[in-house]
Amino acid sequence: MLALADDLGARLRNSDEIATGVTLSVRYADASSTRPGRTLPEPTQHTVLLARTASTHYDSLALQRARVRSIVLRADALRPAPCALRPAPRRRCHPAAHPPQQRRQATRDRSHRRPRPRPLRA
Repeated sequence: MLALADDLGARLRNSDEIATGVTLSVRYADASSTRPGRTLPEPTQHTVLLARTASTHYDSLALQRARVRSIVLRADALRPAPCALRPAPRRRCHPAAHPPQQRRQATRDRSHRRPRPRPLRA
C-alpha cells in the first residue's frame, strides 16, 4: 500500500493537483473485483495521508484468505493544487507557506527523478 500511495502522491505533486478521494480496486483470482471509494479527510497530495487512507480502506475489506491478483489505487475528484502546495519553481507565493513535510516530499520526488545506473544484462 505504501508503494502505491507513494507513486500516487508523486504523480499528484508532479501534475500540481490534489485529490479529494481515493478508489481502491482489488481484483481477485476468480476474476471478480471490488472498487470501493473513500473521501479523504482533506484534499491532499501527501503520501502519508494517502497511505493511511488506503491501508484503512484495504483493512475494511476484511480479506483474510482471499487470493488477490492486483491492487490499484486511484485518485478521485482532482482539483488544481493551491499555491502553497506547488513545487518551488512553479510557485508564485511566499516560500514560508511551504510546510516542512511538503518540502521533504518534494526533495524525495526530485531524487527519484534522477537517472540511476541500470544493472548489466547478459
